[in-house]
Amino acid sequence: MRKTWIALTLAGLTAGALGAPGTTASAAPQECVTTTISPGDGTYGTIGIKSSSSTCHGLSLTHAYNPGRLRDNEYAGMYQTSSGWKFGSAGYFLVRNGSYPVGQYVLVPELEAGTPFSVASGDDDGVPTVEITH
Repeated sequence: MRKTWIALTLAGLTAGALGAPGTTASAAPQECVTTTISPGDGTYGTIGIKSSSSTCHGLSLTHAYNPGRLRDNEYAGMYQTSSGWKFGSAGYFLVRNGSYPVGQYVLVPELEAGTPFSVASGDDDGVPTVEITH
């Protein structure tokens, strides 16, 4: 019994010293970060910054809401460069109101951490909002 208790105590001390499984330090990468954007009409709208602590690549539209009569809209990702704002290579996507998994609508496939980004809307019917997961 005493040998079992000593072995369990040593195992507990070793695990404590190494860190408990599944724990992460505060500086560790997050899986994904979500930013709410009000798209601009054919140009950039509110601006987000690509997370430096996320393991997600690019910009995925994960929620869309257009209060206008159409209940859908076209959205394109945009990002800022030293020469101004650029559209993402994916172009516009027609998206109905709703929530979507990461990766279904990738507006900008790759984007470096710290890069300003936004979303352009193809229709000015209402004032849409989108959630971008990055």
